[in-house]
Amino acid sequence: MAEDLNSHPFKKGAEVEISSNDNGFRGAWYSGTVIKSKNKSNNNHSILVEYKTLMADESGTKPLRETLDVVQLRPLPPREKRDRNYKFSDEVDAYYNDGWWEGVITAVLPGNRYSVFFRATREQLEFNRSELRLHREWVDGKWVPPVEEQVQEVSLSIELKINNKDRFKKGALVEVCSDEDGFQGAWFAATVIEQQPRTSSSWSRDC
Repeated sequence: MAEDLNSHPFKKGAEVEISSNDNGFRGAWYSGTVIKSKNKSNNNHSILVEYKTLMADESGTKPLRETLDVVQLRPLPPREKRDRNYKFSDEVDAYYNDGWWEGVITAVLPGNRYSVFFRATREQLEFNRSELRLHREWVDGKWVPPVEEQVQEVSLSIELKINNKDRFKKGALVEVCSDEDGFQGAWFAATVIEQQPRTSSSWSRDC
């Protein structure tokens, strides 16, 4: 749910996931598109959405449309890594009956398959890894748990920036080692004088 209902991110054309309060559909999320946003009052919004996988007719040619409260919508969750491995008791969403249903891993099976138990329906079914994703909640504009791949990527880029540009500036205090006989394995305190080609270096040793 968005932090401020009056400035929710679900504008016309936005791709979203939709929950339902109807019996038989609780615990599931369905993909859809925002068709229109309406103000019901100063502190409430209704959203006209069109489902991508649920149809309004038996022939399956007319997508179902519904007007829902904004709290029943959330952005599309981040995509999972294709090689993610799940373990016993992991909370997951499984793609089943045209939607993503919340469940828990009850067994890890051969061939990248998993047994999943659905609390809402009291069913236990088997799924391929490609049909699962880590269960996340949209809380105060953030995914919980957070997307760990993005966090790692940011940390790595910061570390590389420090190593490549800022580590050995002129005047920096460092420790240096030597390959000369009698000094191997020893480290000496030194100060960077200037950067030179990798074949040589210039430094002064603190005595």
